[in-house]
Amino acid sequence: AIKAAIKMSFHKFYRQELGLRKELGLPPAAHLLAIGVRGLKDQDVANASQGLFTRLNQTRPQDIEVFDPQPEQVTKLRDKYRFTIMIKSKSVEKAVKFVKPIVAEVRKQKGIVVTVNVDP
Repeated sequence: AIKAAIKMSFHKFYRQELGLRKELGLPPAAHLLAIGVRGLKDQDVANASQGLFTRLNQTRPQDIEVFDPQPEQVTKLRDKYRFTIMIKSKSVEKAVKFVKPIVAEVRKQKGIVVTVNVDP
C-alpha cells in the first residue's frame, strides 16, 4: 500500500488498504468507538477509566471487543488528564446501544467527562 501511495497509484493503494482493513477488522469492515475519559486529577481519571473498562468488559456481547484503557498520546491537555477505551464491533448501532447506559453512569461522577466518538 505504501509503495502504491508513493507511485500515486490511487486504485492500487485503495484495493490494498481496503484488503488490509478487512483482514484487521478496521473501518469500513468494522466500526470503532473511542470512549474518552478526562478530568483534573490523574488518579481519578485512571480509576474512572479502569472502572468503565471493567463494566464494559463484564457485560459485553460476544461480538464486541473492548480494549484496555490507554493514556492518550498527549496525556494532559488544557489541565485535564485523558484516557481512551476503544470498542470494536461490526454493528455501530449495537455498539452504541451497548455503551450508552454504562457511559451514562460514569458521566455522573464528579469531575469526570466522558465522550464517545464513532469511527474516529
